[in-house]
Formats: sequence, structure tokens, C-alpha cells
Amino acid sequence: MDRKHIGIMLVIVSVLLLTLLTSCDKIGKGADQQEPGTLIEKGDQVQNQDTDIIEDSDQNKTDDSKKKDEKDKEKDQAKDTANKEPLKKFEYSWSGSAMPDIVVIVDDFGNSTTLLEDFGKLPSEVVFAVLPDLGATKRSGEVGAQYGHEVIIHLPMYAGPTNNVGKRYVKMDSTSEEIAALLRDFKSQLPMAIGANNHMGSTATKDRDLMEKVLKEIKNQGMFFVDSMTTNAVTPDVATDLGHPALKRDMFLDVDDKHKPNSEASINAKIEYLGRFKGRKQPVIIITHCHTREKLNALQDFITKIKAAGLRLTTLSAAKRLAA
Repeated sequence: MDRKHIGIMLVIVSVLLLTLLTSCDKIGKGADQQEPGTLIEKGDQVQNQDTDIIEDSDQNKTDDSKKKDEKDKEKDQAKDTANKEPLKKFEYSWSGSAMPDIVVIVDDFGNSTTLLEDFGKLPSEVVFAVLPDLGATKRSGEVGAQYGHEVIIHLPMYAGPTNNVGKRYVKMDSTSEEIAALLRDFKSQLPMAIGANNHMGSTATKDRDLMEKVLKEIKNQGMFFVDSMTTNAVTPDVATDLGHPALKRDMFLDVDDKHKPNSEASINAKIEYLGRFKGRKQPVIIITHCHTREKLNALQDFITKIKAAGLRLTTLSAAKRLAA
């Protein structure tokens, strides 16, 4: 083969190679142009898949939220049911026995108006015993009456040389006239008063002659007397001899030698103590004081618990009728 033929062949091969390379380039470009579209579609698919995952996640969250809401609703329903169910009664040694009604007297109103309204909101059977000659005497009587409470005069009486009962009080040598004048003045300060009980008076209430004068003058004022029993008083016996109602305090709610006064343990012990009065027809008379919020809370607790145990509060007037 001569050089001429070799040259022609080289040209032909070159043309063939060039054609082949051009075809490959077009194919490559076509592939490159199609792949982005495929990637976008794949991206859309991935995005859709992600969206589905998010939607599934949201659905799971929604389902979880629903389950949580249902559980919370069940808890709330359980609480509501528990609140509607009556509390189980605590069993005292006297539970199921015939028990007398309860009279509660709150002593020492007249010193302050701080807790006056709160005591006023207690059940209306609770009695207000108001000290005379003090800055809040008149207001205490008015608030007590406004809330429907019976009001009595917390009558200051001699209690020995070391006890300050105030400027005006029933003295050991007081005459009937002096006692009558004192009671009239105290009654003018508390015109709604239906009776009286002694403030202190541990010495005076042991004197038979003095107490006979006191009881007679109290009756002349249209009232009756309740002995606070701050000592071994002769008053109940004198009242019986005179044909007057013999009313006396049976228990102090806020005095306790075994427990902290006004504590839950003390209140529970006081309620248990009521068992000694089972079968009695005359109401049990209980005295507490108005000095502190603690005493008020303890009284509220006491009232709530005795009512739950089936006991009833009653008025002092009702106790007087039964004692007459």
C-alpha cells in the first residue's frame, strides 16, 4: 500500500472518530439534561416523603395529645366523683349513741373588730359573748346580731386580787342596787343581749349570797345566766334553788393540758370527750375565745367534724328552755 492510500485511510478513520466523539457528546449532554429533572422529581418525592413523615408525626402527636387529654379527663372525672362522694365518718367511741346538741359560746368580743366579720360568718347558732365598756363593744354586738347570732353580756366579776377584770365589775361587796345599775348600763351598750355569762369571776361565783343577788337582778333585766365555770362555782345550785335555768359550761374548746391547744389532735380529743355526755337531753355547752385566727380555724374544724359525726348545733335559748 502506497503512501497515498495510507493518507486516505487516515482521513477516513479521523472522520469516523470525529463522528463517534460528536455522538457521545450529544448523548452525554442529553443525559446531563435529563438527570436534573430526575433529581428534582426525586427531591419532590423526598420532600413529599418528608411531608408524610411530618404529617405522620403530627398525627402521632395528635393521637398522643388525645390520649393525654382523655387521661386528664378521666382524672378530672375521678376527682369530681371523689368530691361528690360523702366523706367517711370518723368513728368515735360514742358513735351511734344518742348524743345531745351542742351550744358554742365565743367569749371576749369587744376588744377588736379584726376577726369580727369572720366569726360572724360562723353558723348562726354560735353565741357572741361581748365584754362591756370597750371600744368595739357596740360594734361586736351589732355584727353578731346582723349575722343572726344570739348575743350575751360577758359580765366582768371579781376573780381575786391578782386578776384585772376591768374598771367596772361585780365586786364581792356589791349591793343588789349596784349590781342592777351595772347591768342596766351594760344592757344599754348591748340592747340585743338575751343573757350573760361571767368573765373571770372565779372568786365571785363561789359566793352563794353574791350569786343569788346577781341571778335575781339578771332575771329582772329579762335575761338569764350561764356560768362559765372558771372554778367550782355554786351558781348552778343557786339557780336551781331560785327556779332559774341552771346553765353552765361543760368544756373549754381552746384549753388543753395534753395537746397543743387548737391543734388537730386537741380538737379530735375534744370531740372524743363529748362521749361522756351521751344520753343527756340538755345540750353540751362549749366555750372558746375570739382572740386569734388560730382559735377561729380550730372552731371551724370542730364544727365541721361534729356535724360530719351527726351532731347538731343549737342555740343558747334552746338550751335555756330545756334547762327551765
